[in-house]
Amino acid sequence: MFILSIVLVRRNVIHHLLPVPQLQTSYALGVEICIERQPTRVFAFNKPPQNRLAVADVHTLLDSPLPTIVAGDFNAKHTAWNSNIVGPDAHMPDVLDIAVTRGLAAAPSLDVLDDHLISDHQAVLSTLKTTPMTTSLPSPKHRQDWRIFAEHMAEHSPSFKVESPADVDRLATDLSATQSNVLRESRLYAASTRRQPQLPAYIEAMIEEKRKLRRQWQNLRCPIMKTRLNSLAAKISDALVTVADESWHSAIERAGDDWSGMYRLCRLLSGKPSPIRPLMASDGTPRYRAEDQAEIFADYLETQFRPNPTSDVQHVETIKRHLKNYFESPIVPTEDPVVVAYDAQIAYFINE
Repeated sequence: MFILSIVLVRRNVIHHLLPVPQLQTSYALGVEICIERQPTRVFAFNKPPQNRLAVADVHTLLDSPLPTIVAGDFNAKHTAWNSNIVGPDAHMPDVLDIAVTRGLAAAPSLDVLDDHLISDHQAVLSTLKTTPMTTSLPSPKHRQDWRIFAEHMAEHSPSFKVESPADVDRLATDLSATQSNVLRESRLYAASTRRQPQLPAYIEAMIEEKRKLRRQWQNLRCPIMKTRLNSLAAKISDALVTVADESWHSAIERAGDDWSGMYRLCRLLSGKPSPIRPLMASDGTPRYRAEDQAEIFADYLETQFRPNPTSDVQHVETIKRHLKNYFESPIVPTEDPVVVAYDAQIAYFINE
């Protein structure tokens, strides 16, 4: 049987893949992200229905000094997490997807999304009040009203008699602070005119119909209703693809043949933030955090400057003897001299 576990992470969230844990009856895939500058582990968990849940698997994932979140299809029913029965019976509709946490600074809020999936699994939304560490985004660009800037500077510019160097420093400090305040006051905060694209009315109607059919199928488990639900979901997918294609063709037509339109279109396509480039650790996992990448560089440099071990001792002695004789012999007139430089000389050449 093929068991699939996926963890989707936003591109600007700093993360790296964890080694795949060796479990007895379950499967898990984990990533490490930074929340409030603290590493936090997140695992996608799956236990096949035919296997019995091994408690040791859960302990393997949770027994860590780092905060840990384990969420997924446990296929284990118990009244402790609001199941109707206690047992491995997987043929009756019941609670199957669970989120387990350990070591978090604050308990997350959990919500069940009952109309987001076509299958009998209901998505569990776990929300943390803290935010993960992300890549630094460029500061927003603002427009300035230079007329207001000139008026405020004429009104609030510091002016007093300068009689000493201390007065010059104080005047420069006051002028810099005044300019910063006036720049903030004359800044134009234009309201964003960009609207989220709205779906056509017929697609929204099909989505609402799909939600109703899914709720009915969950209650009745009628095969005919399941067939209608799958067919409607396929129609919605095809309609969304068609709308996306039409939107793209409209964007190309709006760009036109002039250079300004093409430039705006290229900026729209290339304006997305570049992905974070990881470094590969010695165990083959990509590392994104600055601390981990610094350790990778340190390990690499330590390896490079470590003497290369060899079993041919005679060859090493021959090389040492040859070098000793070379440096003790007089320099041949046709040969460039070998200059031995010291730390101070090396630093001098680098600075030059």
